[in-house]
Amino acid sequence: MKTLLVIALFWLITLRCIGQVGSLTGVVLNERQQPVEYATVALLQPADSSFVKGGIADSTGHFTLQQLSAGVYLLRVTALGYRPFFSQRHTVETVESLVDVGRVQLSADSRNLNEVTVKGERPVVERSMGKLILNVTNSFFKTATNALDVLRRAPGLIVSQDGSISVKGQYAPVVYIEGKQLPLTAEELRGLAASDIEQIEVINNASAQFDGETRAVINIKLKRDKTLGWKGSLYSGFLQNQRYSGGELGGSATYKTRQWSYYGRLGYSINNNYLLGLGHRVVRSDTTRTEFVTDSWYKRTAMPLTYQFSADFTPNSAHQFGLLVKGNRTANIDRLTNLNQQQDYSANTINTQLLQTLNVTQGRNQSVALDLNYKGTINARGDQLTAFLDYASYATQKSQDFRNDYLTPEGNAVRSPMVMTGQFPSTIYIRSFRTDYSHSLGKAGKLEAGTKLTWTTTDSDLRYDTLAATGFVFDPSRSNRFLYDETILAAYGQWSGTIGKVEFNTGLRVEDTRSTGNSLTLNEVINRRYFRWLPSLNVQWKLSEANVLSAGFTRKMRRPAFWELNPFTLYVDPYMYTEGNPFLLPVTNNTADLTYTHRAITVSLNYRLDKDVFVQLPIQDDRTKIVRYTRVNLNTQQRAWFDVAVTHALTPWWKTQHYAQVQYAQTRSAYPTGGQIDSQAWSCYLDGRHTFTVGKGYTIDLSYYYSSPTVDYIYTVASNGSLSLGLQKSVLGGAGNLQLNASDLLNTYRELFYGQFQNLDVWTLQKRNSRQLSIRFTYAFGRSTFTRTNRTSGSADEENRAR
Repeated sequence: MKTLLVIALFWLITLRCIGQVGSLTGVVLNERQQPVEYATVALLQPADSSFVKGGIADSTGHFTLQQLSAGVYLLRVTALGYRPFFSQRHTVETVESLVDVGRVQLSADSRNLNEVTVKGERPVVERSMGKLILNVTNSFFKTATNALDVLRRAPGLIVSQDGSISVKGQYAPVVYIEGKQLPLTAEELRGLAASDIEQIEVINNASAQFDGETRAVINIKLKRDKTLGWKGSLYSGFLQNQRYSGGELGGSATYKTRQWSYYGRLGYSINNNYLLGLGHRVVRSDTTRTEFVTDSWYKRTAMPLTYQFSADFTPNSAHQFGLLVKGNRTANIDRLTNLNQQQDYSANTINTQLLQTLNVTQGRNQSVALDLNYKGTINARGDQLTAFLDYASYATQKSQDFRNDYLTPEGNAVRSPMVMTGQFPSTIYIRSFRTDYSHSLGKAGKLEAGTKLTWTTTDSDLRYDTLAATGFVFDPSRSNRFLYDETILAAYGQWSGTIGKVEFNTGLRVEDTRSTGNSLTLNEVINRRYFRWLPSLNVQWKLSEANVLSAGFTRKMRRPAFWELNPFTLYVDPYMYTEGNPFLLPVTNNTADLTYTHRAITVSLNYRLDKDVFVQLPIQDDRTKIVRYTRVNLNTQQRAWFDVAVTHALTPWWKTQHYAQVQYAQTRSAYPTGGQIDSQAWSCYLDGRHTFTVGKGYTIDLSYYYSSPTVDYIYTVASNGSLSLGLQKSVLGGAGNLQLNASDLLNTYRELFYGQFQNLDVWTLQKRNSRQLSIRFTYAFGRSTFTRTNRTSGSADEENRAR
């Protein structure tokens, strides 16, 4: 606490001692009172019209010229298709004054307008300081149906079959919409139509401003418009995999007045997913050998309803107040059927028996999050203060019916079945308050500082009842209740600026975490406290217009998810179960990279060192033949990789994008049951996409990926890959959009892995519903949307851990 107070006092004194400067602000509109995007604004001397300072208006027409000395100035505004505008004189009386010139109205230049024809579009990918920008309005993304599909097209982003996202296959990013985090679930990202998205920003190395667990950031920016009023879109879709069908329905709408902006989104879908599994496990002793061969069938039906509403109030150009409410209600039905053949080999005899397990879990998940925020420009130099007050709640109710039948090879019962029922209610509450302050240093750059306080409470209950002769009886050996409280206090400071052709950002974040885990059934209390220093540095050197060299270093941490700390035992079958670990430590990640960009080609060399990595590992008891999957901390893991990303238009109608990565990974650690893990392997990953614009509103998209064999801790993972095809057609004069996508055309995707370590000998093959056909129709209505300010949720990090 003393350290945090010293840091806060240092930043307060520093910010107070910086000099003062003046500024001038306004908004550029056309004759219809619509914002004029990216108009050129220049400040001139009245005596000879000599240039003093210039700038560019943003997409809403707003502009601000800072660092002005006291004096009298003229304002000149120009834009393509409009006549130049010259203002009357404006006086900046003191170096601390903020001059608001109000609305600058431009008149159309009919002569120039008739002569100018603008063709083309923004590039697929743009790069700036530590940031990758995807322009989703580019035709390259026309076959994408939703946000998850768009992210699949981003170079370096890998989206798995279950919808989880990783940056270069290394770590999961935090996802925001307009600066607001969306939970990392496939259902909610699928509920956001691609037609609503303007841009996506990808930050591979998050600065000290972001939470200590935020190693990478994806910020989704929705489409921006120029006029007041309504605009929206509706979509409907159908999906068919090799066994089941599904559907989706939803829409979004925006409304803007002079001072108020509203946005709403609602989506509902029915998803039927399945997994076929085949497993083999060997248990050996001095005189016997037992083999388990498991044939699994898993089906999940999920029916998520997602919603979001936001309102922004802007009383003037210096202040904005915002409200956001978001959430989802999901009903799930999981049905798992296992047929386990057990063969015991002893001397010259073979004993075979069957175990058939039926595990049906029904669940209802409900979450709601509320965000209140403020953003204000507090003085003439453009310093900004932002504040966020957040509350989020997550409630889950699950019930499980569990039945085991013990059979002979002929299917006759050997003994009475084992029947259990389970109830798993849980709640998570997150409260967060965060403030950020940004201070201009003039030519010396910008100074930023902030604090954040988060308080989280969880309550999880696990109750199993076992069927006895008298009926279901409470089973205390399998039941538990776990309470968890966590408080995080964080502070950061960072400095960014430009020296010649070098742009930089450096900062330091400190986080103090205190937690208490209380297992009521086991009467065990675990108190924890840990403190982390998390520095960051990003530097970019612009060698020329076409060549940029950049380097970065970040230290981050990752706390265990709340469910990973839960010591509950969840049963798959009588010979297999999973459990959490309340003693898990956070992971410390150190990442460094060196990147060179030449036009559309980017090459990067990266290194990552993780300490106290927590993973799920199997521990087998040879006497009982039971294997439990538990979460433990490993010592160190190192990764080094080289990657290349290329985006290129071969012709005006043929665009390509390719990403390739070669990686070396090494893990060294003690194993929980003794001995050492020393795994190391080379691997590679390739993906590519070809987009063809063939005329008459048609777009064709062909994509592929390949992942080579690799090693993951004690497992060897086989290669996998797939080929997919998409088709898009604009209809109804551009108001309608019809999309058809076929994934994994050749049905090549699989998950095959095996491990032989100490007494473990396991082999698993899984096949998901990766081969599927989907069709979606989107209809846009209205004439107006608005620009919502990027806002970062104060509780983003904790909400991510609640998933």
